[in-house]
Amino acid sequence: MYPPLQRPNHTGALRALVFLFFLILLTYGNTFDAAWHLDDFQNIIQNQRLHKIKDLNFSTIWDSLHSPVSQRIFRPVAMLTFAFNWYVGSDQVIGYHIVNLIIHLVTAFFLYLTIINLLNAPNLKAIHQKSAGYIALLAAVLWAIHPIQTQAVTYIVQRMASMAAMFYVLGLYCYIKARLDSSKKFRIVLFLGCGFSFLLGIGSKENAVTLPIALGLIEVLFFQDLNDRRIRRICFRGLIAGSILIFVGGALIFVNSNPLSGFWESGFRYFSPVQRLMTQPRVVVFYLSQIFYPIISRYSIEHDVAVSTSLLDPWSTLPGIALVLILIGIGLSQMRKRPILSFAILFFFLNHVIESSIIPLELVFEHRNYLPSLFLFLPVAVAIKWLLDYYKKRNRSLAGILVAFVTILLILLATGTYTRNQVWLSDLILWEDAAKKAPGSCRPLHNLAWVHYERIGQYDAALNLYDQALKRRMNNKAQRSLILNNMANIYFQRGDYHKAAELWQEAVLSFPSYVATKYRLALTRKNLGQTAEALILLDQILAKRPNYIDPLMLKGVILLKQQQFDEALSYFRKCLKLKPLGKKAIFNIGIGYNLLGRYERAAWFFRTLHHRYPKDRILLMWLIETNLKSSDQADADRYTARLLRLIRINEFKSLTATLAAVDLMSPLSRQVVLAHISKRLAERTREISLQSL
Repeated sequence: MYPPLQRPNHTGALRALVFLFFLILLTYGNTFDAAWHLDDFQNIIQNQRLHKIKDLNFSTIWDSLHSPVSQRIFRPVAMLTFAFNWYVGSDQVIGYHIVNLIIHLVTAFFLYLTIINLLNAPNLKAIHQKSAGYIALLAAVLWAIHPIQTQAVTYIVQRMASMAAMFYVLGLYCYIKARLDSSKKFRIVLFLGCGFSFLLGIGSKENAVTLPIALGLIEVLFFQDLNDRRIRRICFRGLIAGSILIFVGGALIFVNSNPLSGFWESGFRYFSPVQRLMTQPRVVVFYLSQIFYPIISRYSIEHDVAVSTSLLDPWSTLPGIALVLILIGIGLSQMRKRPILSFAILFFFLNHVIESSIIPLELVFEHRNYLPSLFLFLPVAVAIKWLLDYYKKRNRSLAGILVAFVTILLILLATGTYTRNQVWLSDLILWEDAAKKAPGSCRPLHNLAWVHYERIGQYDAALNLYDQALKRRMNNKAQRSLILNNMANIYFQRGDYHKAAELWQEAVLSFPSYVATKYRLALTRKNLGQTAEALILLDQILAKRPNYIDPLMLKGVILLKQQQFDEALSYFRKCLKLKPLGKKAIFNIGIGYNLLGRYERAAWFFRTLHHRYPKDRILLMWLIETNLKSSDQADADRYTARLLRLIRINEFKSLTATLAAVDLMSPLSRQVVLAHISKRLAERTREISLQSL
């Protein structure tokens, strides 16, 4: 038990919070309009589970906690915040950025409070107690405004990383505060807060699993007497055993499987786990160089990194490993004499152990430093404070120069962060920047092509960029297939089905596991009239993924065209079971009954959809056609009137073209529908003419 702390300086803490607030607001004030990027689309924009959260009932909230591509719960705390953001502002980016900045501010503030309490720990109290506020604020500011953090703050989906860090530092704060407090009840509350923060951290991102080891480090370095050999031995054994358990547990959580499975295999990546393990020391050294040499031109969403295939290829592999081992060795050797330096080093490498080891994630992403870098600036702040005190006594001019240097450093870091944030304003700017900084990587060109294709509509420019991307280094084995798939999409939209089929066939050969490509190839075969080939592809897909709706739907449509109506309806019913109220399934069931001659049943399905989509012209045409076939003239006239209210007279030609595209409707039926619409349109024209007289 330790003596009671001095009364906390609430005024100082409030001033620090206000200072951090305005500094972060100034530094990140240009991010509120920053666009969606990369993983934002899958996790937020295209995530239908988030979009369902309209009435805040339990089922929709629970559904939002799941992965957008599977049935398992995925980072539920972070996903819940995205769901509430969607509930409040849909896809308006400003709300997401406001929440991200609040998270960044809270993390910086609790980093400040954590460092103050850390400097009041028994092993440091006599050294840094008087200067704790200055050191803590400087360290927190250096961390908060550093350009390395922009990817975790401005890239919306990386809220997962920043929230994990926020709860992580909150857990550290609660633990240290509990160890220093003399009140038993308050300590219990704080320890519970630490445990709760741990769970929330893991619920935000899995790498928060290292928190118990960080707490062990704090206990050993700042609360235990390491001059006692017995205590030293117990602490080291505990840390080693805990580290092994945490790493294995973290790997299990992260990859959702046995982390040692496929250890010698490359799997989805172009590198094996062993090659990644050899490469990561070079990557971590690169991260450190970005942190301590923060030149803006060195930051990018994409970096060219050659995979280490041996200790000597590339030549920097062995030096990188050696440097990392030396730094860890320094951290371990300074545990007794310089616990702050030791903690900063060991904390950094501890929090890279999940994402910078054998787990087959991508090689480099700057946001992975958000948590590890939390305490890297603490020894820097201590050194600056020591130098300032030293020169104040011996040379005030040099002390003034040091103050000016620190001020200029903070201005340059803030300016660099503000400048770096400009790049995130749009996809075009972001990927043009990445293409310049990572010329050997295909991803910037791939994403630039997507911008030209989807956003700007420049198909030729997109195809040219895709061609260039195919010649660059791929990030994974599916990327070539994705590029070919996107090129095929362009040709498909242009109506060049032969070229599209050729590219999709190549995409399937490049990565057979990518079933969406195989489905699109089947769709193209169907459009080319190659129904036998299309059915073979669809059967291959459904053999592996029997509940994949798109192939089920397409097979049903092909069977309809082959007049196998009952079998086609069975596929549509299965789609409807998988996705209740699905528009396509209900629509195609209506068509199936229409072609079977069961017009009343068909009309019921069409009417059901019409109530939900009253302005759907194709649906109205089928209703007209069905009612004409069943000799229900009154309903045919009623739906024709509704259709004519949706179009102008001069749009009749486009309506004719639309009707011609309804390929499941027979040519004779199309003529009958067109004649009926023409007749009613002529009557309407006469009425208008008479009214104008």
